[in-house]
Amino acid sequence: MANTPQQNQIYAIINAINAQARTGGTLQAVDTSTFTTVAQTLLLSGYDNLMGAISQVLSKTVFSHRPYEAILDILYNDEIRWGNHVRKIVPLDWDAEQDDRFPLTDGTSVDPWIVNKPGVKQFNFYGQEIFQRHMSIIKDQLDTAFSNESEFARFISMLYANARDLIAQDEENVRRMCLANFIAGVTLTSPASVIHLLTEYNAFTGLQLTAQTVYQPANYKAFIQWASARMLNVSDELRQRGYRWHKNLTGVNIPRHTPREYQKFIMFSPEYRRIENSALADTWHNEYVKGFAGFEAVNFFQNPDVPNSVKVTPSIINNAGEFEQGAETTVENIFGMIFDRDAMGQTRINQWAQATPMNPRGGYTNMFWHYTNRWYNDFTENSALFLLD
Repeated sequence: MANTPQQNQIYAIINAINAQARTGGTLQAVDTSTFTTVAQTLLLSGYDNLMGAISQVLSKTVFSHRPYEAILDILYNDEIRWGNHVRKIVPLDWDAEQDDRFPLTDGTSVDPWIVNKPGVKQFNFYGQEIFQRHMSIIKDQLDTAFSNESEFARFISMLYANARDLIAQDEENVRRMCLANFIAGVTLTSPASVIHLLTEYNAFTGLQLTAQTVYQPANYKAFIQWASARMLNVSDELRQRGYRWHKNLTGVNIPRHTPREYQKFIMFSPEYRRIENSALADTWHNEYVKGFAGFEAVNFFQNPDVPNSVKVTPSIINNAGEFEQGAETTVENIFGMIFDRDAMGQTRINQWAQATPMNPRGGYTNMFWHYTNRWYNDFTENSALFLLD
């Protein structure tokens, strides 16, 4: 029997497997449980007395760890260390006026000292999100837990690497919520920035496609070609200076423009893969993603079981330019989003790690990791949200 420390005779199984492989014939059932070893938590030799988690050495130790690459790295911005808030100062527009060179008349003068103060608006970002992790390292593992000092060092290295992976995933999942907050917030603060692709396509073609029938082979390629052109057209519009694609304040229009090299593009991964492998396989990478400051395909936005939806109570800015808690908002059928690089992101303000001295009574050292981050949204920056509805 496999999955036990004992040695077992399996020559009869081997002969039966060989017979099927060599001669074919009727497919015969094979009891693979008799020789296939699987990972299991049940320990058959006894745990160490300190951690109660590592077995006594049997023959070989495999340290199971691989570095984790955090998703949504597209939202990471430069690290900030000093200061307790960030301010963004925006110049405002003013009207043109009559040119005083031409209506000059004899006996009069032109006042060159008329005051026309420049208009600016300052936006402030407050708050720093902090978290920590810590882990206890026991000095004296049982001699039976590891074969030598090198193996013990590899074990400690694996634990530290896993801690880094956990912190990376912490940041990744909060990046998802930063994105979810922005998606929901855009629907509340700048409805004109929300593009309903199917609604527009049906109006353009006279069809009546739904979020299900659009995937039929006869419909999908034509729709994707139109949708791709629509998204690129919006990208072109974001490059033009104006007030449309973002939140403005009461009595204050914020002038914005986002050059292509400042635009970031996030897409729902299943849609991206369908496009990549079917409708626009030859042109997607070269023509549709080229020129953006960053592109990332996201396999889910908040919940992997409902991958293209978000449901949050967002933090938003109101018409007076003040923080406001928005209403609980659900956004479904998310197709993708183009946004200014300054519209949202994660800034790592500070991070450090430090080990305590060894506890002489308990024989262990604690390792602490401290992280201070800011995950920010700026609804006065340009963005366009594409929904498949």
